[in-house]
Amino acid sequence: MVVVFLILALLVSGPAIAQEASLIDILTAKGVISKQEAQRLKKGAKTSTGEPDQQALIDLLRRKGVLGEEDVAQLQSPVTTTIVERPAAAPPSREVTE
Repeated sequence: MVVVFLILALLVSGPAIAQEASLIDILTAKGVISKQEAQRLKKGAKTSTGEPDQQALIDLLRRKGVLGEEDVAQLQSPVTTTIVERPAAAPPSREVTE
């Protein structure tokens, strides 16, 4: 689960990391993807900034079982924050005494 969280965090912050090492390079070094897969991702479709297409990486990680359907759904849908308020006070209990 920690690996999935780190991958998701790296996918979101991709451009900031691009100066030092790409996410593809990190995943290759950790053995998550092979050198051949990394080369295919780097040579494949590019975004407008010249970076490898994130969707191709997501698809590869899903096929490998690193990302589950829930993870992919989180990446494809905007993050929403739900605020749940605590009740001010619990209602008084009705104890029955005989």
